Amino acid sequence: MISDDAVRALHDRATRGRILSGEVQAQLEQWYAAQDNAEQGILSFVAASPTTPDLLEQVKTALERCVTLAQRIHELSHHNDDLRRDIAQLRQKMARHLQPG
Repeated sequence: MISDDAVRALHDRATRGRILSGEVQAQLEQWYAAQDNAEQGILSFVAASPTTPDLLEQVKTALERCVTLAQRIHELSHHNDDLRRDIAQLRQKMARHLQPG
């Protein structure tokens, strides 16, 4: 297959009205077809992509989930603090109980 630079030069020649040989013209047509296929792939991807309102709804849902998780983390943090205090108190009681006296 011909390089992209070479085929671009052929395209330039063809668009300026220069005559191309049959073989060269066929290579150019083959390149045009490949470019069309690549463009179709891009357009298909864009058409299948979510729309802006869909993306905004997904972002909104994700943010709501983040807020919920942050609240749950905050609650768990407070609960852990309470448990740490309880454990510290139990250790103190245990230490007093185990001291010879």
